Amino acid sequence: MSRIIVIGVGNILFLDEGVGVYAAAYLDANYSFSPPIEIIDGGTLGVRLSEYFLAYDDVIICDTVSIDDKAGSVYALNDEALSGLGKTAQSVHEIEITQMLETCKMAGKCADVGIVGVVPEDIETVAFGLSRHLKDAFPQMIETIISLLETKGITVQKGGKSTPLSEIIAGYTTATAPR
Repeated sequence: MSRIIVIGVGNILFLDEGVGVYAAAYLDANYSFSPPIEIIDGGTLGVRLSEYFLAYDDVIICDTVSIDDKAGSVYALNDEALSGLGKTAQSVHEIEITQMLETCKMAGKCADVGIVGVVPEDIETVAFGLSRHLKDAFPQMIETIISLLETKGITVQKGGKSTPLSEIIAGYTTATAPR
């Protein structure tokens, strides 16, 4: 049986930059998976994510992508396409992910890595949440991740309780607020 992990990547302090983290949390809160998969908040771990590239058979990264397209456009990219993004990366973690992928491949052991990403509108404003374009694209991003999981033999079921995106985001802002 293939070991699969979904990793939400990004920095929730910079508006759209946190979409991957929110997507992973949303999946974890609203769906069940059979066989079970792991879902983690990879935040801004960068090169420390390499252990997952080596330990799992399949890695799905949820993130923003630096592609010249309109904000809110959703993409599912394989590892070959990821390597090409290194030249146009706009954030540190995009660069680190492509470097990790190349390093793991040179080491001879690397998971099948894919990314479900969305073109951001704003990754510079210091604020929690998502821009209107990314809020509108969020359901498509989730459906794309689910479709990718299903192609890997995972059965995905909606849970009984539905936690809305706004509650997911609020959970991060509350958890990270100074006490």
